[in-house]
Amino acid sequence: MQSEVTTNNYRLIKSEWLAFLFLATGLLCTKAFKVYSYNDIQSKADQGDPAAQYKLGLIYASGKGVAKDHGEAAKWFIKSAEQGFATAQFHLGFMYDGGIGVAKDRTDAIKWWIKAAEQNNANAQRQLGSCYQFGRGAEQDYLEAYAWYNLAAEKLSTAADNRDELEIKLSSQQIADAQKLARDCQARQFKGCE
Repeated sequence: MQSEVTTNNYRLIKSEWLAFLFLATGLLCTKAFKVYSYNDIQSKADQGDPAAQYKLGLIYASGKGVAKDHGEAAKWFIKSAEQGFATAQFHLGFMYDGGIGVAKDRTDAIKWWIKAAEQNNANAQRQLGSCYQFGRGAEQDYLEAYAWYNLAAEKLSTAADNRDELEIKLSSQQIADAQKLARDCQARQFKGCE
C-alpha cells in the first residue's frame, strides 16, 4: 500500500515539475498563439489584450529574447488572469505554489486554480484534485479529489489515472458520491464547486 502512495506522489510531483518546466521554458506558448514580434506582443499587452499579456508572461518566464525575469512574468500573468484568461490563471497558480516571481502562497495558488477550473480548464481541475488528495493548501478530502480528477479526466488521461488510483481508498458509495459531486459541478457550469 505504501509503495502505491509513493508511486502516486511521484507521478503527481513529476507531472507538476513538467508543468513548471513548460512554464519556465515557454514551451506552451507556441500552441495557442500566432507568431508575433516582441514589440507586437508588448503593444497588444499594453492595450490590455489578455492573450498577449499571457504570452508576454511566458516570454519573461522563459527568457526567450529578453532577460529571464519571473517577477515581470508574474506581473503579466496577473494582468491576464485578472481578465479571466484561464491558462494564465492556471500558470499563475503554479507561480504562487512555488514562489516563482511572487511570494509563495498556496491559498493564492488554489484561488487561481479554482478560477481556471471554473472555466473548465482540465489542468487546473487536475491540480485541484492533487491538492485535495494530498492536503496541499486544502484539507485532505478524497471525495473532492476524486470529483476534480473525474472532471479533468474527460480531457487529461493523467487525471483519469489519478482518479483510478484513488479509487482503492474509497468505498463504492464514496465513489458514487464523488461522481455525483462532479456531475453537480458540471451542471452548475463549474461555478461554486470548491
